[in-house]
Amino acid sequence: RSERARARAHALGLGAQELAAPPPLEADAVSGRAVRARLDDLGEALRARLGRELRRTRKHAAVDEHAHDARKTAKQLRYVLEALDEQAFREALGALEALQDLLGAMHDAAVARDRLRAEHDEALARATRAEERSRLALHVELPAAWRAVRQALARDAR
Repeated sequence: RSERARARAHALGLGAQELAAPPPLEADAVSGRAVRARLDDLGEALRARLGRELRRTRKHAAVDEHAHDARKTAKQLRYVLEALDEQAFREALGALEALQDLLGAMHDAAVARDRLRAEHDEALARATRAEERSRLALHVELPAAWRAVRQALARDAR
Protein backbone atom coordinates (compact mmCIF):
# COMPACT_ATOMS: atom_id res chain seq x y z
CA ARG A 1 0.00 0.00 0.00
CA SER A 2 1.31 3.45 -0.83
CA GLU A 3 2.22 6.01 1.81
CA ARG A 4 -0.71 8.16 0.67
CA ALA A 5 -3.16 5.25 1.03
CA ARG A 6 -1.86 4.56 4.55
CA ALA A 7 -2.20 8.25 5.46
CA ARG A 8 -5.76 8.40 4.15
CA ALA A 9 -6.72 5.20 5.99
CA HIS A 10 -5.21 6.63 9.18
CA ALA A 11 -7.06 9.94 8.67
CA LEU A 12 -10.31 8.03 8.30
CA GLY A 13 -9.61 6.22 11.55
CA LEU A 14 -9.14 2.87 9.86
CA GLY A 15 -5.65 2.32 11.23
CA ALA A 16 -4.08 -0.69 9.55
CA GLN A 17 -7.34 -1.86 7.96
CA GLU A 18 -7.45 -2.05 4.21
CA LEU A 19 -9.70 0.39 2.42
CA ALA A 20 -12.30 -1.42 0.38
CA ALA A 21 -11.59 -1.16 -3.33
CA PRO A 22 -14.24 0.76 -5.26
CA PRO A 23 -16.35 -1.33 -7.61
CA PRO A 24 -14.96 -1.46 -11.14
CA LEU A 25 -16.48 0.88 -13.69
CA GLU A 26 -17.86 -0.37 -16.92
CA ALA A 27 -15.32 0.18 -19.67
CA ASP A 28 -17.52 2.76 -21.38
CA ALA A 29 -19.09 4.28 -18.23
CA VAL A 30 -16.85 7.35 -18.21
CA SER A 31 -14.51 8.32 -20.98
CA GLY A 32 -10.99 9.23 -19.96
CA ARG A 33 -11.21 12.27 -22.23
CA ALA A 34 -14.33 13.52 -20.41
CA VAL A 35 -12.69 13.08 -17.01
CA ARG A 36 -9.53 14.84 -18.19
CA ALA A 37 -11.56 17.74 -19.64
CA ARG A 38 -13.51 18.12 -16.38
CA LEU A 39 -10.33 18.06 -14.30
CA ASP A 40 -8.71 20.61 -16.63
CA ASP A 41 -11.72 22.92 -16.23
CA LEU A 42 -11.77 22.42 -12.47
CA GLY A 43 -8.02 23.06 -12.22
CA GLU A 44 -8.31 26.30 -14.19
CA ALA A 45 -11.25 27.49 -12.06
CA LEU A 46 -9.34 26.70 -8.84
CA ARG A 47 -6.21 28.46 -10.13
CA ALA A 48 -8.28 31.59 -10.87
CA ARG A 49 -10.02 31.40 -7.47
CA LEU A 50 -6.68 30.99 -5.70
CA GLY A 51 -5.36 34.10 -7.43
CA ARG A 52 -8.40 36.11 -6.32
CA GLU A 53 -8.15 34.82 -2.75
CA LEU A 54 -4.45 35.66 -2.54
CA ARG A 55 -5.09 39.19 -3.82
CA ARG A 56 -7.84 39.58 -1.21
CA THR A 57 -5.50 38.19 1.46
CA ARG A 58 -2.83 40.76 0.58
CA LYS A 59 -5.34 43.62 0.38
CA HIS A 60 -7.03 42.79 3.69
CA ALA A 61 -4.11 41.50 5.76
CA ALA A 62 -6.03 41.88 9.02
CA VAL A 63 -8.72 39.38 7.94
CA ASP A 64 -7.39 35.93 8.82
CA GLU A 65 -10.17 34.04 7.01
CA HIS A 66 -8.93 35.16 3.58
CA ALA A 67 -5.59 33.39 4.03
CA HIS A 68 -7.36 30.32 5.40
CA ASP A 69 -9.68 30.21 2.37
CA ALA A 70 -6.68 30.54 0.04
CA ARG A 71 -4.97 27.65 1.80
CA LYS A 72 -8.02 25.42 1.32
CA THR A 73 -8.21 26.34 -2.37
CA ALA A 74 -4.48 25.63 -2.82
CA LYS A 75 -5.07 22.18 -1.33
CA GLN A 76 -7.99 21.54 -3.70
CA LEU A 77 -5.87 22.63 -6.69
CA ARG A 78 -3.10 20.32 -5.53
CA TYR A 79 -5.52 17.39 -5.42
CA VAL A 80 -6.78 18.14 -8.95
CA LEU A 81 -3.23 18.36 -10.32
CA GLU A 82 -2.36 15.07 -8.62
CA ALA A 83 -5.39 13.46 -10.24
CA LEU A 84 -4.48 14.87 -13.66
CA ASP A 85 -0.85 13.77 -13.70
CA GLU A 86 1.29 13.84 -10.58
CA GLN A 87 4.53 13.46 -12.54
CA ALA A 88 3.74 16.16 -15.12
CA PHE A 89 2.85 18.69 -12.42
CA ARG A 90 5.69 17.82 -10.05
CA GLU A 91 7.11 21.37 -9.98
CA ALA A 92 3.69 23.00 -9.60
CA LEU A 93 2.80 20.59 -6.79
CA GLY A 94 5.97 21.54 -4.94
CA ALA A 95 5.24 25.25 -5.39
CA LEU A 96 1.67 24.75 -4.18
CA GLU A 97 2.92 22.88 -1.14
CA ALA A 98 5.30 25.76 -0.32
CA LEU A 99 2.41 28.23 -0.71
CA GLN A 100 0.24 26.09 1.59
CA ASP A 101 3.06 26.02 4.17
CA LEU A 102 3.30 29.82 4.06
CA LEU A 103 -0.46 30.21 4.44
CA GLY A 104 -0.40 27.63 7.24
CA ALA A 105 2.30 29.59 9.10
CA MET A 106 0.12 32.69 8.78
CA HIS A 107 -2.86 30.78 10.17
CA ASP A 108 -0.79 29.38 13.05
CA ALA A 109 0.40 32.89 13.94
CA ALA A 110 -3.20 34.16 13.91
CA VAL A 111 -4.36 31.32 16.17
CA ALA A 112 -1.45 31.96 18.57
CA ARG A 113 -2.28 35.67 18.58
CA ASP A 114 -5.93 34.98 19.41
CA ARG A 115 -5.02 32.57 22.22
CA LEU A 116 -2.60 35.09 23.70
CA ARG A 117 -5.22 37.85 23.52
CA ALA A 118 -7.65 35.67 25.44
CA GLU A 119 -5.28 35.51 28.42
CA HIS A 120 -5.58 39.24 29.31
CA ASP A 121 -2.02 39.46 30.60
CA GLU A 122 0.35 42.34 29.82
CA ALA A 123 3.33 40.08 29.09
CA LEU A 124 1.14 38.01 26.87
CA ALA A 125 -0.23 41.15 25.23
CA ARG A 126 3.34 42.10 24.24
CA ALA A 127 3.87 38.60 22.88
CA THR A 128 0.57 38.93 21.02
CA ARG A 129 1.76 42.09 19.31
CA ALA A 130 4.98 40.33 18.32
CA GLU A 131 3.03 37.35 16.98
CA GLU A 132 0.80 39.68 14.96
CA ARG A 133 3.86 41.43 13.46
CA SER A 134 5.18 37.99 12.56
CA ARG A 135 1.92 37.04 10.86
CA LEU A 136 1.73 40.28 8.90
CA ALA A 137 5.37 39.95 7.82
CA LEU A 138 4.51 36.65 6.14
CA HIS A 139 2.12 38.50 3.81
CA VAL A 140 5.15 39.96 2.05
CA GLU A 141 6.10 36.47 0.83
CA LEU A 142 2.71 35.75 -0.81
CA PRO A 143 3.39 37.36 -4.22
CA ALA A 144 6.62 35.41 -4.74
CA ALA A 145 5.01 32.15 -3.63
CA TRP A 146 2.05 32.69 -5.98
CA ARG A 147 4.39 33.67 -8.83
CA ALA A 148 6.28 30.39 -8.29
CA VAL A 149 3.02 28.43 -8.55
CA ARG A 150 1.95 30.23 -11.75
CA GLN A 151 5.36 29.78 -13.36
CA ALA A 152 5.50 26.10 -12.41
CA LEU A 153 2.01 25.53 -13.81
CA ALA A 154 3.03 27.22 -17.07
CA ARG A 155 6.20 25.10 -17.35
CA ASP A 156 4.45 21.85 -16.35
CA ALA A 157 1.65 22.46 -18.84
CA ARG A 158 4.11 22.40 -21.76
